[in-house]
Parts: sequence; structure tokens; C-alpha cells
Amino acid sequence: MLDSLKQFLSEIHVLWSKVGLNQKIALAVVLAVFAGALFFWGSWNQRSAYGLLYKGLQHKDAGEIVNLLKADEIPYRIEDEGTTILVPAGTVYDLRLKLAGQGLPREEAGWELFDQNRLGTLSDFVQKVNHTRALQAELERTIGRLKQIEWAKVHIVEARESVFVEQAQEARASVVTKTRGGETLSESQIAGITHLISGAVRGLPPGNVTITDHTGRQLSRPTGNDAASLAASQLDYRRSVEEHLSSRATQMLERVLGPGRAAVTVSAEIDFTATESHSITYKDKVQKSTTETTRESSGPNATGEAGVAANIGGGITGVSAPTTSTTREEKVEYLPPVPTSEEKRTIPGGKISRLAAAVFVSAGECKTVKAADGTETRQYAAAPAAKLKDYEEIVKNAIGYTEGRDSVTISDGEFKTATELAPEQIQQIQTENFRTFIVSLVKSGSTALGVLLFLLFARHVLKKAFVPAQPAPAPAPAPAPATAPATRTVSTLDTVSAPGAKSRPLLPAKLKEQVVEAAQQNPDQATQYLRTWLYK
Repeated sequence: MLDSLKQFLSEIHVLWSKVGLNQKIALAVVLAVFAGALFFWGSWNQRSAYGLLYKGLQHKDAGEIVNLLKADEIPYRIEDEGTTILVPAGTVYDLRLKLAGQGLPREEAGWELFDQNRLGTLSDFVQKVNHTRALQAELERTIGRLKQIEWAKVHIVEARESVFVEQAQEARASVVTKTRGGETLSESQIAGITHLISGAVRGLPPGNVTITDHTGRQLSRPTGNDAASLAASQLDYRRSVEEHLSSRATQMLERVLGPGRAAVTVSAEIDFTATESHSITYKDKVQKSTTETTRESSGPNATGEAGVAANIGGGITGVSAPTTSTTREEKVEYLPPVPTSEEKRTIPGGKISRLAAAVFVSAGECKTVKAADGTETRQYAAAPAAKLKDYEEIVKNAIGYTEGRDSVTISDGEFKTATELAPEQIQQIQTENFRTFIVSLVKSGSTALGVLLFLLFARHVLKKAFVPAQPAPAPAPAPAPATAPATRTVSTLDTVSAPGAKSRPLLPAKLKEQVVEAAQQNPDQATQYLRTWLYK
């Protein structure tokens, strides 16, 4: 390995010694230009390869971080009016750890507040205020660690207890959040934040937590029983039902027609009336006991003829025999009814009372018709009615169609997929795309271009310096002058002798012919001629 390196360096030294002074200067200039281009390209790429150190900083924290970066001689860039700091991408995480060790950027103190003061040196009021501040800071840190949250600010109003009901107040909390990249928090995430704060603050019901974003839009929903909160929840439920049914029907049609060739909108009427029923089933009557009572009575039974004689005693009175009568009574008692089953049924509101679906599909074909004058027009041929009927059945099955209650309307036509933009918007988009293309092209081709230019310059210089002599037919030798001239404007460069030939000087005017002639007769002499030519 070492011998090969020495041999390579020796060859380079030999080649360099054979190069003339002008060629050396040209080659040095080419190397300098290439080194400068390479340095400029490296600096440009290093400048563009910056990573985000911190964003959304307070100006005080940003100033302290910049001073530390200057002290360590670390390059940086400031954007967003001094709230964002960029550093070389390879040093982002190291700098974050280093700055975190120095307490930067500074956050609202949480429970650390109680580590800064000794017990007993503060009043009870100050301790309560510090407790609220610490609780707010801890909740901000917790919410800020969510994936979608960039930062959060929490404000808490502690509950006030009193023996008088009118003066007692429940705890309340307000939260302001900003999401990353314009993301939207889902309903479950908003509910999670609400219950997180409610569980951390004593006496804070979830209904007293208000969550808004940085634009002032309220994210949390009212949880009370008033008409406004009830209407809002019902409207959200209706929208979710409509969107769900529309999405199902659209997906089914797009699988048949293709993406972007079907649109379905469902309107739902929801019955939010809640009903509750209670039913009890009893056994048949059960006989408890039977009571039977018998009564008997006896007395004379008078017989004879009726009339005056009988009444005045003038007639004959008959004598009657004694008689007996019996009365029987029966009383039945039953046990009280015993229930065998009891059922309570509560039917909540939210039942679909009617669905109306509007369907628009592009199931036909577009044809280009050429008129007699040569102009071409685009015409749309609608699909047959049988196909539209099949698509209608698909929609009915997807939304849960009920005959006699719901309705579905389907239409066929061409979709206008192209969105017309204003000329200013088109020009702005084209300019931005062109600028992005140029920047990417320059960045990707700068290295290749620099290397190519260097190789071209080096090839030109080396070709000019080491071009080999091509053999050519030797011209007739010119007769040598009998005597050398007394005065010569061109000096003799060298004198060589060929075997069997007289020595003659190398004159610059006929140097090329002499080299060609000598190359054919003696290669060593041709080499000496070429060396003389190069040094000249």
C-alpha cells in the first residue's frame, strides 16, 4: 500500500515537472476556482440544512438563548419576528439538552414554587395563590404534551365555600389551546381535556370547563340541561347521522363507478322524544278459603176458610201442623294478586323518523362531436334507466331505506371537476412552482456542475500540455545553409544529434517539421524536441 502511494506521488511529481510555467499557472487557477465553488456550495447547503430549535418563544427567552449561541460560536437564524430560532440540523438535540440543563426556555413554575420559599414565611393567602398558579402550570405542561397541542394556557377560579348558599361558588376553568399545523381536536380529545381538568381541580364539574382555540372559537360543548345545550347536542347528533349515511352510500357507488363519480347527501329527521314504559304481569286468582253458613227457622202454619164467620168465631177453625225453613250461605275469599314479572323499558330519543337522499352520479359517457364547421363540442350521454335503478337500490340498502317512509332521488350528469382560479392565483402558483423547481435544480446540480467544469478545465490544460506527437510523412529536408548568419533574430534553443546526421539547431520557426522528422528517425530525439517545444 505504501509503495503504491509512493509510486503514485512519484508519477505526479514527474508529470508536474514536465508542465510548463503557463500551464502550471492555469492549472492552479482552475483548482482555486473549483475549491471556491465547492466551498460556496457547501456553505449554501449548510445554510439550508437548518433545524428548528424552538418556536413560539418569549422575547426574553429568545434573547438569552441567542446570547448563549453567540458565546459558543454556533450559527443560528431568527424567524417569525424573533420567536423562532433555527440552528444547524445536526446540533438541534444537543443544544436542546444543553439549554434545558440551564433552564431555557423558561416555563411557568409549577410545584417548584413551593421549593423556592420556606415554610411559614408566607401568608395563607399567598400560599393559596401559589397553589393555583402551580396547578395551572402543571395542567399546561400536561396538556402541552399531547401530540396535537403546540401550547396551552389554563386559568382556574377556585371554588368559594360559604355557609350561605347564595354566596357559595363552584370552581371554573378556561383553557386556550393552539394545535400543530392547523390540526383539529376530535370530540373525544376535547372531552378528555375537559375531564382531565375537572379531575385535577377540587369541586370543578365538567360543565364549568370552557375550551377555546387561539382564534377564539369555542371547542367544548355546553353540558347543561338548558335549551341551548340541548339543541346543540341534538344538532351534532343529526349531523353525525347524516354524514355517516352519506359516506356509506358514496363509498358503495364509488366502488362501482370509480372515485369522484358519485355524490350522495342524506337529510335525516330525528325524533328526540324519549319514552318510558312500566308493565307488571300477575298470576290468576288464588282461592284462599271457603265459608258456608246454614240457617234454620220453624212455626205453625194456619189453614181454613176466609170470611166473616171465621173472624167472629162462628165457623170451624182448622188446626195447622208446625213447618221448618233452611237458608244456606257460602262465602269465598281469595289471596291478593301476586306479580309474576315486572318490566321497565326506557326508549331514548334519537330515532330516525324519515330519510331523504339526493344522489348524483356520472355513470354515462362523454363524447366529442365535430360540427360541420370543424368545431368540436363535448356532449354527455346519460346512462340507461336500468342502471340508474340499480344504483338507486344500492343507495337504499346502504342507508337503510324503509318503504313508505323514506325517499331517494337519483340524477345522472357530468361532474365539473376542474376548479376555475383567478388569473392572479394561477400566476402566483406558477411562479411559486417555477421558483421551487429552479432552487431544487440548482441545489441538486451544483455539485455535478462544479466537478464537470473542473474536469473540463483540467482536461483542456493537460491535453495542451501532454499532447503526443502524431507521425506524419516527412517533408523534403531543406538544404542547410553554408554558413551561419552573422546576426539572428531567433536564438538557438538546443542542439541535438541524430545517428548518422549532422547536428543542427532547433529553430522555433521550423520546430514542428523538425519534431515530425525526428520522430520518425529517432524517438529519443523527438522527445527532446517535444520537451523544448513545451518549455518554449
